[in-house]
Amino acid sequence: MKKMAMALLVAGSFAGTTGWAAERTFQIDPVHSSVQFRIRHLYSTFVGRFNKFDGTISGDPADPASLRVSARVDVASIDTANGAREKHLRTPDFFDADHYPMATFESVKTTPGEKQDSGAVTGNLTLRGVTKAVTFKGQFLGSGTGMQGPDRAGFHATTVINRFDYGLAYNGALTNGLTMLGADVELILDIEAVEVVPAVVPSVSKSPVK
Repeated sequence: MKKMAMALLVAGSFAGTTGWAAERTFQIDPVHSSVQFRIRHLYSTFVGRFNKFDGTISGDPADPASLRVSARVDVASIDTANGAREKHLRTPDFFDADHYPMATFESVKTTPGEKQDSGAVTGNLTLRGVTKAVTFKGQFLGSGTGMQGPDRAGFHATTVINRFDYGLAYNGALTNGLTMLGADVELILDIEAVEVVPAVVPSVSKSPVK
């Protein structure tokens, strides 16, 4: 549900917690991040994930209103540890991945939380061609120099959406009147992002014209 990105992507709201300077851009590192979901299945809770996603977090962390999050998730990359189930989830019963291959999130507002290092990102989540406003709430986990040089930052955030709002209406009825799947889906983002460092273009000295 999106590089839920989505979230994704959510990281940009947790401002005022580091010594970052002015405008900076961080890119989500999919190798060290995860986009997961939880949904009720029968009498328990089921967890799945998406394996392909990307996104950026940009702005001046000293100014929460300036921070922007943009993310996308390849819905066909859904992973539930069961090939037959994943094939079904890609069909029109659920994500209709052939017609709507990407879920996207674009932030419109960031708000610091009451607790230190907490915050919220409100934005537009587009899934299966439907766009709805959602708010991710979460926590800034820290930042600093990475193993290979550029700074990194970490975040955790969650939100809950109603899958029926996005046309994911497939279900099955049980003999006791309950349904196979719940309506609410929790999206869980654990994001590590790495700073995009602009390339340094060497200056070229020019010989004086003779």
